[in-house]
Amino acid sequence: MKVNYQEIIQIPVSELKLILRKQRTLTNQQKMQAVYWLKSGNCQRITEVSERLGVHNYNLMREKIPNGFYKAQNSRF
Repeated sequence: MKVNYQEIIQIPVSELKLILRKQRTLTNQQKMQAVYWLKSGNCQRITEVSERLGVHNYNLMREKIPNGFYKAQNSRF
Protein backbone atom coordinates (compact mmCIF):
# COMPACT_ATOMS: atom_id res chain seq x y z
CA MET A 1 0.00 0.00 0.00
CA LYS A 2 1.44 3.33 -1.06
CA VAL A 3 1.07 6.16 1.41
CA ASN A 4 0.81 9.74 0.18
CA TYR A 5 2.95 11.48 2.78
CA GLN A 6 2.54 14.85 1.07
CA GLU A 7 -1.15 14.82 2.03
CA ILE A 8 -0.73 13.21 5.44
CA ILE A 9 1.92 15.60 6.75
CA GLN A 10 -0.03 18.76 7.56
CA ILE A 11 2.89 21.15 8.12
CA PRO A 12 3.89 23.19 5.02
CA VAL A 13 7.31 22.53 3.47
CA SER A 14 8.49 26.07 4.21
CA GLU A 15 7.73 25.64 7.91
CA LEU A 16 9.41 22.22 7.98
CA LYS A 17 12.52 23.81 6.50
CA LEU A 18 12.62 26.37 9.32
CA ILE A 19 12.08 23.70 11.98
CA LEU A 20 14.85 21.60 10.42
CA ARG A 21 17.32 24.49 10.61
CA LYS A 22 16.59 25.02 14.32
CA GLN A 23 17.43 21.46 15.35
CA ARG A 24 20.57 21.23 17.47
CA THR A 25 20.97 17.48 17.97
CA LEU A 26 21.73 14.99 15.23
CA THR A 27 18.81 12.75 16.21
CA ASN A 28 16.25 15.55 16.01
CA GLN A 29 17.79 16.81 12.79
CA GLN A 30 17.50 13.35 11.20
CA LYS A 31 13.87 13.04 12.29
CA MET A 32 12.94 16.39 10.82
CA GLN A 33 14.98 15.66 7.68
CA ALA A 34 12.94 12.49 7.17
CA VAL A 35 9.65 14.37 7.52
CA TYR A 36 10.92 17.13 5.19
CA TRP A 37 11.96 14.64 2.48
CA LEU A 38 8.59 12.87 2.64
CA LYS A 39 6.58 16.10 2.53
CA SER A 40 8.64 17.71 -0.24
CA GLY A 41 8.48 14.59 -2.41
CA ASN A 42 12.25 13.97 -2.42
CA CYS A 43 11.48 10.50 -1.03
CA GLN A 44 8.32 8.54 -1.72
CA ARG A 45 8.82 5.67 0.74
CA ILE A 46 10.21 5.09 4.20
CA THR A 47 12.83 2.75 2.73
CA GLU A 48 14.20 5.59 0.58
CA VAL A 49 14.48 7.82 3.65
CA SER A 50 16.22 5.10 5.66
CA GLU A 51 18.74 4.53 2.87
CA ARG A 52 19.52 8.25 2.65
CA LEU A 53 19.91 8.57 6.42
CA GLY A 54 21.87 5.34 6.70
CA VAL A 55 19.55 3.73 9.25
CA HIS A 56 17.30 0.67 9.20
CA ASN A 57 13.70 1.41 8.19
CA TYR A 58 12.48 -0.12 11.46
CA ASN A 59 14.06 2.81 13.29
CA LEU A 60 11.87 5.19 11.30
CA MET A 61 8.69 3.15 11.57
CA ARG A 62 8.74 2.56 15.32
CA GLU A 63 7.92 6.19 16.09
CA LYS A 64 5.08 6.48 13.59
CA ILE A 65 1.68 6.37 15.29
CA PRO A 66 -1.36 4.60 13.76
CA ASN A 67 -3.11 7.63 12.23
CA GLY A 68 -0.07 8.30 10.02
CA PHE A 69 1.31 11.26 11.91
CA TYR A 70 4.86 11.28 13.13
CA LYS A 71 5.38 11.44 16.87
CA ALA A 72 8.87 11.86 18.24
CA GLN A 73 8.64 9.89 21.46
CA ASN A 74 12.08 10.63 22.83
CA SER A 75 12.73 14.16 21.68
CA ARG A 76 11.84 17.70 22.63
CA PHE A 77 9.28 18.58 19.96
